[in-house]
Amino acid sequence: MGDTATVQITSGNGNYTVVTSDEAIATATEADGTITITAKAEGNAEITVTDIKTNEAKKVNVTVISQNVSLVLDKEEVSLKVGDTATVQITSGNGNYTVVTSDDTIATAAEADRTITITGKAEGNAEITVTDTKTNEAKKIAVTVEKKEENPPTTGNLLFPGSDFEDWDLFKSSLNKYGVQKYATPSRKDGSKALHIQTKKGENPKKNAYVFTATVPENFAPKGKTKISFYIKGACAEKSISLNVYKEDGKYYPFNLGDCEADKELNNSPRNSYTGSIDTKGKWVKVTLNIADLDGIAKTKGNNLFAFKIGVVSKKGTDWDLLVDNITIE
Repeated sequence: MGDTATVQITSGNGNYTVVTSDEAIATATEADGTITITAKAEGNAEITVTDIKTNEAKKVNVTVISQNVSLVLDKEEVSLKVGDTATVQITSGNGNYTVVTSDDTIATAAEADRTITITGKAEGNAEITVTDTKTNEAKKIAVTVEKKEENPPTTGNLLFPGSDFEDWDLFKSSLNKYGVQKYATPSRKDGSKALHIQTKKGENPKKNAYVFTATVPENFAPKGKTKISFYIKGACAEKSISLNVYKEDGKYYPFNLGDCEADKELNNSPRNSYTGSIDTKGKWVKVTLNIADLDGIAKTKGNNLFAFKIGVVSKKGTDWDLLVDNITIE
């Protein structure tokens, strides 16, 4: 809209009136024998030109058509997980659209106010076709739906308040005076609340490090317990994890994870060791510490109970990228 067209008066007596039948569709003015018509909206109108001296009139039929624009989407590839939604914006088009999915068991799609909302239904691939109904122009969106990994299960009782990492402040309140290292942060990665240990080159700990040490909670009773377990997901190619389960006298039982790609049970070791590598291949892996035969596990509130430690990597080594969740005792 907004375009203009001109009509020349090739013969007449010099003074004219110009009237439009619908100014909402088109307006018209006359100057020096030239009639200028301006399009306002799609539709039809009639311009009447009258020679004032003779009262003779002629009519100009005007048809205003909309200027069609190309269909443009802000993205044509989308990845999401089962149960999640993603949106694609129609950044250019002519106002009315149809949206069709190639497989609504994989992904569904709906359009409202130029926003296409795609919902993942099952793992797989689908194609969403968006069509501008005015021009019949179509664009396709390639959709990949990935399986949404569930949170790791919680078995037994939490070892200390906050050890499921659902409440970060509660977790921190359960630690000794040294707290938690700055490279260990709360995470919602993959939809789960967990502890995320993530280091970067130049920021790795300079020595084997205590990520955190939890203290004995109120009314803690280790007698009769047989195992402490937790879940990890992620990798460190150069070093592994060592854990301390503390005794009432302040000494501790070391446990060393070593190489880990799958569920693993550990017995206590003579000393801490960080040798090994971790790669859980993107899956949650359960680590179990056998404590059935350990005597004198700490039980006095406020004493050290459980320490989580990581090995230092070399300057040219790989970084830590590991999720930790659901530390329990049973």
